[in-house]
Amino acid sequence: MAIEINEKFEIAAPLDAVWRFVMDPAKVVTCMPGAELVDKIDDRNYIGQVKVKLGAISTSYKGNVQFAQVDAAAHSIQLVGEGKEPSGGTAKGTVDIRLSSAQAGKTEMVIEARVDLTGRVM
Repeated sequence: MAIEINEKFEIAAPLDAVWRFVMDPAKVVTCMPGAELVDKIDDRNYIGQVKVKLGAISTSYKGNVQFAQVDAAAHSIQLVGEGKEPSGGTAKGTVDIRLSSAQAGKTEMVIEARVDLTGRVM
C-alpha cells in the first residue's frame, strides 16, 4: 500500500530559522506524533521508531532515516527511510522538503512524501 502526502503551507518564521529547524532531527521528530529519535549514526544517518495506528490496527516501526540529499543553497532536502515492524511488515519512503522565502518574513514549505507499507497494516 502506498501513501502519498503533498502539502504546501507558510510558517511564520524567517527562512534561515526554518532551515535550521528542519536540519535538526531532534526537533523535526517532535512534529510527528508517535515518532522518536533513537540514535545518531553520523550527521546524515539516524535510527528512529514510530508508533502508527490505522483504524483498529496499531503497530510500530523501527529503522533508519538518512539525509540523502541536502542542498543548502536551494534550501531543499530529501530524506530516505526504511523500517520494520515486529511481525515482519516494512515501511520504505522518501520525503522531499523545499523551503522558500514568503511575504512578511514568512517561509513557504513544500513537502512531498511517499511511503510504501507491507505487512499487517495492509
